[in-house]
Amino acid sequence: LALDADESHLYVCQTMGRNVVRLPIRADGALGASEPYGPVLGEPAFPRATPEQRSRFGATDGCGFDAEGNLWVTLVLANKVVAITPARDVVTVIHDPTGELMSWPTNVSWGGRDMRDLYIGTIRRDYVLHARSPLPGLPLVHQR
Repeated sequence: LALDADESHLYVCQTMGRNVVRLPIRADGALGASEPYGPVLGEPAFPRATPEQRSRFGATDGCGFDAEGNLWVTLVLANKVVAITPARDVVTVIHDPTGELMSWPTNVSWGGRDMRDLYIGTIRRDYVLHARSPLPGLPLVHQR
């Protein structure tokens, strides 16, 4: 789940749908009808796939915005993080085909004084990945 910069929309990763939808947040706090945000992000998963085949899987899991409006999305089965740009293009940000460091990424978040400390949680590792991000993350409410 993520909110955009003006908190007018809630973004939801639909894992089995391999996509992201957004829902408008009405003045009364209720959510409006969902609409797709960007394309379907990959192929359906199947068992016993090779790393090359898994790299095309699109099981979306977690997401977060950077300060330039790109929505970073984890593709848990592909060991990949992609960004959906404001123009709705998709760019691969991180890919670890064999899952040596990033195995089944589940979420992204930013922190630090300059919001360039990137954190990625994964299911199959007992640590949270940390790296410097090329772009600052969009500060969450408690980070403003």
